[in-house]
Amino acid sequence: PEDLAVAPDGAIWGADIGENINAPQRRQTIALWRIPPEGGPPVIHRLTYPDGPHDAEALLFGADGSPVIVTKELGSTSYVYQATRPLEPGTAEGVPLRLVGEFHPVITGGPTDLIQVLESMVTGAATSPDRSRVALRTYTAVYEWDVPDGDVVKAITTTIPRMLLLNNEPQGEAIAYTVDGQSLLTVSDVAGPTQLLRYPRPTAPASDAGQPTALATVTTAPGLTTPEWLTYGLAVAGLAVLVGAAVWWLARRLVR
Repeated sequence: PEDLAVAPDGAIWGADIGENINAPQRRQTIALWRIPPEGGPPVIHRLTYPDGPHDAEALLFGADGSPVIVTKELGSTSYVYQATRPLEPGTAEGVPLRLVGEFHPVITGGPTDLIQVLESMVTGAATSPDRSRVALRTYTAVYEWDVPDGDVVKAITTTIPRMLLLNNEPQGEAIAYTVDGQSLLTVSDVAGPTQLLRYPRPTAPASDAGQPTALATVTTAPGLTTPEWLTYGLAVAGLAVLVGAAVWWLARRLVR
């Protein structure tokens, strides 16, 4: 599971929605597992994208109980999808999703291309206990929106979020609100013990935050396994090398 979310009815949902770019085989469906409010075994609910597989690690729920998935992309745009109809337990073909909007994380423009990649990738989501706010996080920052009418999609796609840079996160993946809804808890996906970190809620508008001098410092402690963001960076570098080699080979053929 890439994320956990609590629906308005109190059910807990586990999001089996990850699809890493280096996966040997892309899945045709993704899955959400529902655990009833009163407890019991989880029940699978499958979904399908309208435009092919995506990687995703963020799950939210609107006031109507409809799941909202925000993708994790190698670029400046993440995509927001919502189910086209109520979910169906145990279906093999999956309920179709529809693209309902975009989210554009702040890209500061420095100091390295790898840092900019980290800034763009959405790795988790959270809903405040009173459901009046939602948050998305990347490897380097958290964004928070007010949701006064329960319309999560409208909030994310039409209003300016508040933003807070996250420091000291080797591979920041998870985020949740505290019980009082006034702080945010995060944790990194690393091998061995890792710290649970606490941050105040964001207060600065995203349009005013994220200057290059305020970039979060992303470090890897000795002995940790290679983090996923480094895998993405190496994949991009490898792709660039392959493209360069192909261009060189083609140029030599044309000269001959």
